[in-house]
Amino acid sequence: MTEVKPRKRLRLQTEIEVADLYTFYYFELPTHYMSGMEQYDFWVLSYIDKGEMLVNLENDERMLKQGELTLFRPGTLHRVSSSDRSAPNVMIVSFECHSPGLNGLANKTLVLTDSEKRLLSFILQEAYRSFELKTQDREIVRSPNPPFGGEQMIKNVLELLLLALARRSTPQSETEAPASIVKPVKDGGTVSDIIEFMKTRLSGQVTAEEIGKTFGIGKAQLYAAFKTKTGYGIMEYFKLLKMEEAKRLIREDKRTITEIAASLDFNNVQYFSKQFKRLTGMKPTEYAKTVHARFGRGNLDLPLTSI
Repeated sequence: MTEVKPRKRLRLQTEIEVADLYTFYYFELPTHYMSGMEQYDFWVLSYIDKGEMLVNLENDERMLKQGELTLFRPGTLHRVSSSDRSAPNVMIVSFECHSPGLNGLANKTLVLTDSEKRLLSFILQEAYRSFELKTQDREIVRSPNPPFGGEQMIKNVLELLLLALARRSTPQSETEAPASIVKPVKDGGTVSDIIEFMKTRLSGQVTAEEIGKTFGIGKAQLYAAFKTKTGYGIMEYFKLLKMEEAKRLIREDKRTITEIAASLDFNNVQYFSKQFKRLTGMKPTEYAKTVHARFGRGNLDLPLTSI
């Protein structure tokens, strides 16, 4: 009988290990939001998905822009506030980690690559599937029907993201252009160019024929390419862009609903409200109250008008 020789095992080293998850959020902040001075005994990851946000530390002040991330070390006294120029979308993940390998990232500003944004997007999506968020007390509880292995995937992918950041922890490094982590559009060259073109026309109207002529693409080819890359028809996507802009303007709280509708070339505010509800699931005033109520803004009716 052949003797089986024992093999020497090699225990894999762990440089960064996440122990516990405290909270996760995706905030759409109004322009005049300001938190109090906060201090926690865990790490807080803050990522700017759209717009920009001012961060005040004890001896530092910086502006985080779209595509940038910072990690507040446990015990760091900090305050965040919206820029007067934009209503930011912010993702927050707070967690416990005692690994020394994370210390090199503390309180730095990092620009995420597209691959790192995909990791962050996955963490957010998996967290919403695995947990339920109690907004009042900022606690998370396990979902009654979580996906198999969801918590482990969150832990592993978060650790992978932190390891990737630690490997290239160069503040303000020049990287790929910022892109939203929520509902990303697959990069498709011409389609991406068309989307940027449509963003410049949100205050008016544009037709598929005009887009086709501008980019030298036939109508059938244009519709097929756009549907393949985004999952939407081209004009439906244009409406979605208008509603995203409407949400941003509502959060800025500088115009009435009627003024916002007019700025996006809706002559009838009732029709605008109907389209907003169809595409977002709520009326503009309902969305405004949700945003305002979340941050305790007081009077919810002014200057936003009822529809």
